[in-house]
Amino acid sequence: MSNIENLLTRVGTIVHNSEKGTLNEIKNIVDILGVDGKTATLLHFVNKDGHWNPNTLTMLEDVVETDLGDEKKKLEFYLLNYLDTHWRKITLEHIKNYTEMNFFNVWVRQITSKIINDVEIIGLYPEDRSNFIHNKNFPKGGSVHPLVSEWLTNLIREVKPEYRKVSQTNQKNPS
Repeated sequence: MSNIENLLTRVGTIVHNSEKGTLNEIKNIVDILGVDGKTATLLHFVNKDGHWNPNTLTMLEDVVETDLGDEKKKLEFYLLNYLDTHWRKITLEHIKNYTEMNFFNVWVRQITSKIINDVEIIGLYPEDRSNFIHNKNFPKGGSVHPLVSEWLTNLIREVKPEYRKVSQTNQKNPS
């Protein structure tokens, strides 16, 4: 699938999950993808009318090449930006509430399950799971995108600074 097709699939998912109304749909494209209003309007237009107007796809290709750049880096940027904007505060509160309890990882899975479901619904969670890593704080076997795992680990370290730190004494001496 090309970068344009991936982007339009994501836009289609955002539009589908938005409250009806063009302004709401465009606002959600701006919020979730982190693009400006002009680009969001173009993406919305192409999503709605691209199937019958091939000129819109040519216009979109020009915008993608100049404005959006490398698709993988943009997806990662959108994902982290969305997590910080929509999930940081509630996740920190959840961590603070459960940090001293037994089975902390089980308690954290409650919020991480909601996070993963949310980013999957809006199309920001990578479909290619070949580089996913194991993180016991995540549901479904703990397999998660490395950026999301790092994002959560950094939040936990804000509350528990010693969380998953490698001890200097446990590292092998390279000599």
